This record gives sequence, C-alpha cells and structure tokens, in this order.
Amino acid sequence: MTIEVIGRACVAPGANSILELKAILEDGLCTVTQVPDDRWELARFWHPVPGTPGKAYTFAAGIIDNIYDFDPAVFGLSQREAMQMDPQQRVLLTLVWKALEDANLPAASLSQEKVGVYIGASSLESGNLSSEDPASGSPYFMTGNTLSIVSNRISHVFGLNGPSMTIDTACSSSLVALDQATRALERGDIDTAIVGGVNILVHPLSFVGFAQARMLSPEGLCRAYDTNGHGYVRSEGGVVFVLRRSDKARREKDRSHARIHATGVNSSGRTNGISLPSREAQADLLNSIYAGNGIDVNRVAFIEGHGTGTRVGDPAEVWAIGSVIGQKRRAPLPIGSIKSNIGHTEPVSGLFGIVKAMLALEHNLLPPTLHIEKTNEDIDFAGLNVRVNTSPLKLLPAREPRLAGVNSFGFGGTNAHVVIGDPEDVPAAETPAKSDNILFFASAHSQSALTSLLEGYKSALTPASGAKARQIISAATANRDPMRHRFAVEARDEQGVLRAIKAQLAGETTDGERGEAPSHAGKTAFVFAGNGAQWAGMGAEAYRENRHFRQCFQSFSALFEYHLGEKLSDLLFAENLGERLIDTKIAQPLLFAVQASLSDCLAAQGIRPDVVFGHSVGELAAAYAAKALTAAEAVAIVAKRSKAQDLFAGQGKMAAVVMNEEAARSFARAQGLETSALRRSMRRIR
Repeated sequence: MTIEVIGRACVAPGANSILELKAILEDGLCTVTQVPDDRWELARFWHPVPGTPGKAYTFAAGIIDNIYDFDPAVFGLSQREAMQMDPQQRVLLTLVWKALEDANLPAASLSQEKVGVYIGASSLESGNLSSEDPASGSPYFMTGNTLSIVSNRISHVFGLNGPSMTIDTACSSSLVALDQATRALERGDIDTAIVGGVNILVHPLSFVGFAQARMLSPEGLCRAYDTNGHGYVRSEGGVVFVLRRSDKARREKDRSHARIHATGVNSSGRTNGISLPSREAQADLLNSIYAGNGIDVNRVAFIEGHGTGTRVGDPAEVWAIGSVIGQKRRAPLPIGSIKSNIGHTEPVSGLFGIVKAMLALEHNLLPPTLHIEKTNEDIDFAGLNVRVNTSPLKLLPAREPRLAGVNSFGFGGTNAHVVIGDPEDVPAAETPAKSDNILFFASAHSQSALTSLLEGYKSALTPASGAKARQIISAATANRDPMRHRFAVEARDEQGVLRAIKAQLAGETTDGERGEAPSHAGKTAFVFAGNGAQWAGMGAEAYRENRHFRQCFQSFSALFEYHLGEKLSDLLFAENLGERLIDTKIAQPLLFAVQASLSDCLAAQGIRPDVVFGHSVGELAAAYAAKALTAAEAVAIVAKRSKAQDLFAGQGKMAAVVMNEEAARSFARAQGLETSALRRSMRRIR
C-alpha cells in the first residue's frame, strides 16, 4: 500500500517556505551563518582550542528567522501561555497550519476524521534555558517545555483525536515518526497523518557537548562525502507533511507532491561506541526495504544521503548504499546531502532530505552537493558504483515512476530509510472560465493580518496571466477556514478583483465588502424543499451563469436519463415545462437535481452544512448533501419514488378542516373511525 504527501510546509535557514528552499538548492547556496548574539553571550562559551572545558570552538549554525514571532490568539492561546511555550511548539503550530492549507484541508474538517500526529524532536534547550531561573516558571511551564507536548499541542489546538506522539531517536527522529505514521495509515488506524520535525538552538550546552566530542566542523561547513569533512554544522528548522493513503487521496481528489513507497527502521545494536555507526546494520535495513518490497534499484534516480561530513559516518553509509543498491545497477548511483546547503537540522534532517528529494523529482533537477574539494579517500566510490552529485543533474523522465531513497541515522544507532517516487499522473484542474460567477474571499485573524494577506494577493495577481489569476481567485476560498476579519468581492473578472483589492488597501471606495464576523459563529443548516416548491425556470439562470452548477446539473441529468429516458438539462429550458411539472416523474427529479447541484456549489465555495433537513424529495437531497447517499443512489431512489407516486396520481383525496379536539373526536366517531387510529392522528396534531 502506498501513501501520498498531500500537504507540506517548511522553515529552514535562509528560507521561510518550500519555494524559498527550492531556490537555495537550485542556486547552490549555503545558508550557514552563526548563532546570533541575542541567543546567549557567545564570548563566554567560546574558545578556539578544541577540548577546552566548558567551551565550544565554533558557533557556526544554520539559523531561522524570528523564532519568537508568534500570534497566540490565532491558535486560541493566551499570551501568557505562549510565552512559556518552547519555540519548537510555536514553529510547528504555524507549519501545521500552512501544510493543511497546502493540502486544501480546512482545519475544521479534521474533527470528522481520525488524524494522527507524529513529530520528531529531540531538543529540550528551551526548558534548560528556563531552568536556570526557576522563579521564571508559571503554571504553563511544564506543558510548555516537555517533548510529549510538542505533538500533543498540535492535536489539542486543531482538535485531532488520533494517536499523538513525539519520537526522539536523535537525528533519525523525523523519519522514524514518518515510518510510524505510514504504518498506522496502512493498518487503517487513522485516515490522515500529520508528520513533522523541529529543531531550535537556544542554549549553549549542546554546542559545548558536541564540541567536546569533536563532532562539530571546525570550519563551519558540512562537507558531505569529502576528504576534508571533519564534523557537521548544527542547524535549526522545521518541516510538516500531511499524508493520506493513495486510495483515500484518489477518492478525495487530493493533489499529491510525492508517493511514499516504502519505509523501514532498525538499530545498529552493539558497536564499538554508541555514537559509532554499523555499516552492516545500515545495509540490512536497505536490503529489507528494496529486496523485501521487490523494488527495482534501476528505477532509483538518486539517494539523498545522511551525509553529515564525518570521516566515520560517511564511509559506512556509502558502503551500505553501494553494496545493496549501487553494485546492482547498470549506471552509477548519484548521492548527495542537503546538509551542505543548510547544515544538519538534527531530528528534522530526514524530512528535509525528503523535501529536497521530492523537489528534485518534481522539477527534474537534482541540486548539487556543495563544498566537495576531493571525495572521501576512504570510500571506494567506483567499486561501489556510487558518485557524489557535485553539479546540477537533469533527471530524465521514465516510463515508470522514478524513485528516490532518503537516509537518516541517529547517533544512538537508530537507522531509518524512506523510498519516495513520482506521484500518479492526474488531470490538471481546469482553469475557471471568465463567465464563472465566483467569489473572491480572504480572511485573517486580525485587521493587520488581513491587510498583509490582501497585499500578498495583490502581489500575486498583478503579474499573473488571466488563467493564472482565475486559479488564484478560485483557490482563495477553497483552502482556508474563514476567520474573523474578512474581505469579499464578486469575481466577475480577475481585473475587477485586483482593482477592488487595490482600492481596499488604499482606503478608497470599493465594490468589495470588508467586515468582522461574530467571534462565535453559529452552525449552518441546509433545508431542502419537497414536491410543490418547483416552478418553471428554477435553476435556469444558475445553469447559464455558473459553470460549476452547470457541470453538477449535467452530471445529475446524465444519471436521471437512464431512468427517465429524457435529459433534465433539456427539460430545464423546455417551453412546456410549466405543464410538465404536474408530472411527479419530471418535477421531483428536477427539484432534486437543482437542490443537489446548489449544495455542491456551496460546498465548493467552502460553505458546508453542520446539519441538513428535508421534506419529501428534499429528504433525499439532504441525505446526498450529508453524504449518506451517493449521487447514483440518490438519483435511483428519486426516480423510482416519483414513478411509484405517478401510478396513483389523481386517485387520492385530502380535506382540511378547522376544529378543536372535542369536535374532531365527535366527527371521527360519527364516521366510524377506530379509536387507535384517532389517537395516532391526535398525537400527530399535537
């Protein structure tokens, strides 16, 4: 069983998004800098001589921007609680929000699913920092600074009821978390998984510890697979993926960034030292994944290695890869490491490797691995049929989906590997037509945030072509939960939307509406009418003006044609429709199709009911809107029901009188009605 990555988000040194990270990789940039002065007093803990007690010989690091920037109210948190939270929790909440938007999953919809949260994290640096002044703690200190809450906070804020766990296996943490998530998805324990990893550097102790162990690069570069690699560079960052099984993703029409074909985890067991790798254990893991799953190694386009740039770790890794994969291939196997670009993000590094791998497959270009002066002389690259990718490599298309492997090893011995591949080809979403009468809608938690959001839309729409602009406008409503401060404008054409946004930002009169929704929005009910509510011409304007309604109605028309022998799309504009609506075989299918198409259009605009009601044939439209019936099931019931009613047309009579209960009982006795039937009638009246 395969898994799809349907949503993604990241923050990395020098990059606040997936697109910015893509630019760094393709431009061959290294974003490693140094720990900023506001983290701690650098001079107090630095000394140039390695091994100096209590000192680190380097503070080179990959640093992300503004780790303390956070809007707690968006997530229902008080400022006091947010101040006691580990920045890792705040970074992940923001990334989860972005990944869900990328997956086109409104957060409110997740309460109806079993959603698991699996996070790789190791750092307790924020808690260590706070523990230096115990008086600074508050009732929120413990929930703000324990690893378990890193994942639990996500489940709590977003109301998720599936498994929620933080996994710490050091540098392999996030890939082990992904392995656990895929297994839960395959077992059917959950419907959707949120997988993430995070690392923040806010305390000098870990730098001192790794420096004492001589693990850090003295020159501040990750020289993966290079002879001059003598250690790694610590970095911070975060990645979040949203995963679904391929069958569910296909059914829900989710976009896939990549497909996960196989995952695996093992341990190095007893080695000469707990932080020393076992090449045999790594080879066993790779063999269990590739041979165990029948994966053709010639389909592997490249391996994104762990590649920290150490004289012990790199040779063990390449030997395992070459022995299991490289030597069984026709062509040399390219290998590289994102750590040469952004440093080693420790527990989240495996997910960053997957981000690089999926971007490479997506854009048919494997970015180069940097800082290679001379490949590691302790590695027989030629004999292992492996080569380090030191320049951009164009990836050619293939008849079968291409694969890529991603390695991650923990310094305690936990090894993890993931195989991803090209997603399944699906038809591209149609560009909305100019005639589509849709709404442009933007919302944010605050006025200032809404202004910033509108500025972003203005920047995106200004250079966009007509087709691209219509896609942006139609997507604006689809992938966000509506928030308190809102702006809406009728999207008759893309230039009109852009003019309305510019006018709103300039404080001028605009066709759009800006307002504030109630803080506690009520629930939404859809009420569907029954036979008798129809009239000639209903739905005709919607059919002409709204393409989505027209497509939905045509689908129902095709389904009803099998039962009726006529097309509802033709009947909708028939000159004698007023006369024909007397026929239940026509009236009820037409009424159902109009109402069901309207509910589908509203759902596409993000307006979904919390409860549905229906009368007569409207009950079936309500059942369809609630997804209790499929379109085909509902159409079959409506068609058979209306035909059955038509058989008795004109044979029934009904009378209505106004009288009190006593008079009604007297009348019933005079007519010889049974007492039990009368009691039932009276109960209905009451």
